[in-house]
Amino acid sequence: MISQPKMYCEYVHPIKDYFIISQRNELTFEWGISFFLSFVLYFFVYENIKVSELKDIASLIVNCLAILIGFSITCLTILASASEKNITDLKISMTERVLDNKKISLYRLLVINFIFLLLLELFNLLFNFIFISVSSLDSFKDYAAIFYGFITVFTFSIFLLNIRNITNFYFILSR
Repeated sequence: MISQPKMYCEYVHPIKDYFIISQRNELTFEWGISFFLSFVLYFFVYENIKVSELKDIASLIVNCLAILIGFSITCLTILASASEKNITDLKISMTERVLDNKKISLYRLLVINFIFLLLLELFNLLFNFIFISVSSLDSFKDYAAIFYGFITVFTFSIFLLNIRNITNFYFILSR
């Protein structure tokens, strides 16, 4: 008999699938640029910024993420429920990308990207809530800039992945 894991971890599958099917140039665009910009911000801004100012920025990011989460859910809903010819063509158009030793369709590629984006947005939202909640603790103040550096990486990655997904969505709807 196969034992069940003690904790729900199925959300890891779309994350793993995203990194398996992503090409080097996409990862460089979404993560390399994010790490570079976050590194620059950390050393030129965050290291000398007050925790209360980082908390204000985190509050603004929470509002922005709420809007982006709604947008991502809307795009996924359109992909899942639309039955027009463009969406049908996506389901039968195969890419050169391989997952589980099978080529995947353009449709599956888009769904994986949007689900990964949605999970990243939700995790970033959670990290921002945690940051806002614990930022007033004296023991956290020494680590605030480092913690917020990670939040910045996620935030930049979300914006860049949104750019890629919106561009792909544009090409689907306009063809």
